[in-house]
Amino acid sequence: MQHETVIVLDFGGQYNQLIARRVRECGVYCEVKPYTTPLADLLAMKPIGFIFTGGPNSVYLEDAPHVDPALFDAGVPVLGICYGCQIIAHHLGGKVVAANDATAREYGKTETFFDTNCKLFKGLPEKSVTWMSHGDYMEKVPEGFSLVAHSDACPNVAICDETRGFYGVQYHPEVNHTEFGTAMIRNFLYEVCGATGDWTMGDYKNTAIAAVREKVGSGRVLLALSGGVDSSVVAALLAEAVGPQLTCVFVDHGLMRLNEGDEVEAAFKKWDINFVRVNAEGRFLSKLAGISDPERKRKIIGEEFIRVFEEEARKVGDEVEVEVLDVDLQRERISIPGVPYTGWVADGIGYIKLGQFARTTSAEMEQALASLRAEGVTKLIFDLRGNSGGYLDQTAITSNSANMPTAPVRRRTWTSWC
Repeated sequence: MQHETVIVLDFGGQYNQLIARRVRECGVYCEVKPYTTPLADLLAMKPIGFIFTGGPNSVYLEDAPHVDPALFDAGVPVLGICYGCQIIAHHLGGKVVAANDATAREYGKTETFFDTNCKLFKGLPEKSVTWMSHGDYMEKVPEGFSLVAHSDACPNVAICDETRGFYGVQYHPEVNHTEFGTAMIRNFLYEVCGATGDWTMGDYKNTAIAAVREKVGSGRVLLALSGGVDSSVVAALLAEAVGPQLTCVFVDHGLMRLNEGDEVEAAFKKWDINFVRVNAEGRFLSKLAGISDPERKRKIIGEEFIRVFEEEARKVGDEVEVEVLDVDLQRERISIPGVPYTGWVADGIGYIKLGQFARTTSAEMEQALASLRAEGVTKLIFDLRGNSGGYLDQTAITSNSANMPTAPVRRRTWTSWC
């Protein structure tokens, strides 16, 4: 089934995945794409709306990220948030300049006044608090746009051209500090884009399982299982999809809470899979002996996890070629010299995302993966991109729909390592 899709166009802001989460919470399927994605590729997804994210840049600078101007002629509604609002203004004939105290530089909770005749604010109070975080100012609003929200300091907190379905807000509706922010996003989805709410996290589970079955066929899957939230949910989805074709290598480093290793193992007994538990506590503790810096510990643990997994991978097959299956169901053929395994590898070993805007821990994991790459690995990915957007409680929702026991998905494993 093809679901209604909203595309969050990523300009490098800190709340980008949170925007996607809010959209999904409203029952609409959503994907985050870098702003560099060709417009033809974006339109091929048949989106019912675009949301431009915030970002740290200023649109008037030469090296600022921009959108293909042709997007505004595609007939698809657009909501611009903070930098995204300024992108709209900049491209459609407005003017954005650096703000100062006299021209609405704003930060923090701000009392804001709304024109509730605007679809974005339909059914909402005329006054509420929003969260501001902008250092630039729309000195000139594009022709055809109306001013539909203001604060004491800023006359153009929100703008809209309802004829074309373009909306821009200077604040962040996705954060909890903005009262009624999710309701505003919902209004954009349902009142402007015409969404019907045809997607749930359960839909993701069914789609993922079907896609895995189709791609894997009669092959085998090898999963590096840390026992944390994400890799455990990946394991549950794979177990539902291919059953005995799955081998889970659970590297028990001895650094989880009391009895958690046993809980992880028990959680997967309900499935007919090959579950391999590697008791490597002594090995990890010897590597960590005398180390007090938390970041150094993280790097040591991540690298040692990969080394243990490599050793176990060499035991489960008789051929060298390996294929990597990431959770976004993309496929990359790689070769790991000395790893005798033929099939699919679903990597749940670390927070690494090889996109333009990587997650904050990817730099550390890149170092840990360096030796693997030297052996020929060109792409090693774990990510629940089409699902959680990196938010563990959203991943837990998927675990519920995948019949995953609750113990492995109600904890924060990495915090106990530090």
